[in-house]
Amino acid sequence: MFAAMFAAGPLPDLLLSLPPAAAAAWPRRSVGGRPAFVASDPPGSQLGSGGGTAHLLLQAWRASGA
Repeated sequence: MFAAMFAAGPLPDLLLSLPPAAAAAWPRRSVGGRPAFVASDPPGSQLGSGGGTAHLLLQAWRASGA
């Protein structure tokens, strides 16, 4: 099912959640030559580990165009 979420685009090897300023300034979309997706929690909220993971997966899926 996870792979189907990214059927329209490449499947990132790494999902990375950073503070908003760091995510916006991240200069590349790969880490160690592996495709990566970088995002942060929504403005004004700290979701915690479970909510942050769900938010990161949703943002990566939306960015894939699927």
